[in-house]
Amino acid sequence: MNEAIVIKKMYIEVPHGIYKPAEDTLLLLDVLESVEVRGKALDMGTGSGAIAVYLAKKGFDPVIGVDINPASGIALRVNSTRNNVDNTLFVNCDLFSAIRGKFNLIVFNPPYLPEKRSGFENAAWAGGLPFGRSVIDKFLLGLNNHLSPGGEAYLLQTERNGIEKTLHLLERKGLRGDVIAESKLMFERLIVFKIRLK
Repeated sequence: MNEAIVIKKMYIEVPHGIYKPAEDTLLLLDVLESVEVRGKALDMGTGSGAIAVYLAKKGFDPVIGVDINPASGIALRVNSTRNNVDNTLFVNCDLFSAIRGKFNLIVFNPPYLPEKRSGFENAAWAGGLPFGRSVIDKFLLGLNNHLSPGGEAYLLQTERNGIEKTLHLLERKGLRGDVIAESKLMFERLIVFKIRLK
């Protein structure tokens, strides 16, 4: 059974097995309010499609939602229709594996909990052992191939994932990352990086 929430004046249906937008999603949406770049956008790990729909309403065109879970494609289509946007598309793949081209904006709210991944069952939140970084690292390794000159990427992670590890990997890949927002939850601190090509 679908659950429905209202977030940033959007009505979002969340099917069973799809990550429900929470504090991390809201933090990213808050950051995206002030983004000034425009053009093509990629919402990596789109889940319910809340971020993709928000970007489409903000004027990005097209907005590509990517997720390893094919059920996210249905969620994105339903939520795009419910919120009167028609410029979202869905690609069912693992990170950048089926993505071609470059984007002006890339956003990723990854699975970041330090848990072993086991198919779709926990793919929305399990970031692998021991530090919850396996998906984050794989994303960062492919990011520079898909970010347009002058483009921006926004990555959310927790402090436990290792801020310095992320900055080091970005440096290695010719990218510059700055911590631009954070939010303290009960047991962890959420961090948002703004990433650009050097």
